[in-house]
Amino acid sequence: MLFRSVHFKITVADNDTGIPDSTGAFTVDNFHDQTVTLAAIEGEQSEFVQLNYQLSDVTNDTLSVEFYYSEDSGATWDPVGSVSDIGGGEYQGEYTWDSESQLPGVDIFNLQLRAISLDEWQSGGADTVQFHLDNNEVPTVVVDDIA
Repeated sequence: MLFRSVHFKITVADNDTGIPDSTGAFTVDNFHDQTVTLAAIEGEQSEFVQLNYQLSDVTNDTLSVEFYYSEDSGATWDPVGSVSDIGGGEYQGEYTWDSESQLPGVDIFNLQLRAISLDEWQSGGADTVQFHLDNNEVPTVVVDDIA
C-alpha cells in the first residue's frame, strides 16, 4: 500500500499500566516514485531557454522540480533553478532559464539539462534533455573613417 490513514496509540507504564491515548487519523505516505518529464528542446537556443515539464505522482503530493545543467556530459551538474509548491492540479508547467547569466559567451552543442522531481521528503525520478546552447555574441567590427 502506498499511503494510508493511520492512528497512533500509546500507553504509558511503570509498575502499573497507564491510561492509553491516541492521535487523530493522519496519512502515512511512503511513495516517492514521482516522476518528471522534460519536453525536447529543439534547435539552437540562446539567453532565455524555455523548459517545459510534466510531473506525475499517484498520491497527488505537493511537489517541487529542480533544474541543473552539465557542460561535461553529466560528470558535474550546476544548479539552474527550481519550482516549488506544485499542487496536484498544476503538474504541468514551464520554467524560463536565463542561461546567459550562468553561461555567457559560450557555444555548446551538447549541453545537458536535467530536471529532478521531489516530494516533501525525498527526490524521485529525473529526466535529461540535450540541446545546442549558443550564447556567443555575434562578432562585430567598427571601422573608423579614413581621412
